[in-house]
Amino acid sequence: SSGINAEYGTEVKKQLCQIYTQNEPRMMTENEMNIFVLPDQSTISVGNEMRCATEFLFSPHFFGTKSPGCHEMVYNSLHKVDPEGHKEIIENVLPIGGTTRIPGFAKRLQLELLGVLDYEFTVVDPAVSEKEHLVWVGGSIVAELSTFEQMWIFRAEFEEEGPERITKKKLLF
Repeated sequence: SSGINAEYGTEVKKQLCQIYTQNEPRMMTENEMNIFVLPDQSTISVGNEMRCATEFLFSPHFFGTKSPGCHEMVYNSLHKVDPEGHKEIIENVLPIGGTTRIPGFAKRLQLELLGVLDYEFTVVDPAVSEKEHLVWVGGSIVAELSTFEQMWIFRAEFEEEGPERITKKKLLF
């Protein structure tokens, strides 16, 4: 089933992928290929896919898409707020979520952002064990806000108006 395949993909990502700091990943030779044993004991060889899959996060244009890379999304978001707060905001960027757990993510994000910002900063990289729960911690903090109930969108509203309801409610910037 597709759920099982997604689990396999997640395991391959956790165990084999890493993010490199140069813009273009060096292609791997056949001897550098990694063998991954699936839960059903079958094996797959993983090589350049480990690098290409993660490079997509920062250089999607290499793969024929016009989507921005992670660093560009951070940069674009940063420039939607008052410039006086840029340094404080960028110093508090906290990458969380499954893909940010790939080794090298925070370092690459920082290097890419340092290339377009005119001040020094460090992207916080919490321990992998902490990252697993930070999304839930953040969600629980939002749920405790006195204004949280105003953010609710009921099923009937969403079914009637679709995704536009989120924009109308001003939940997204």
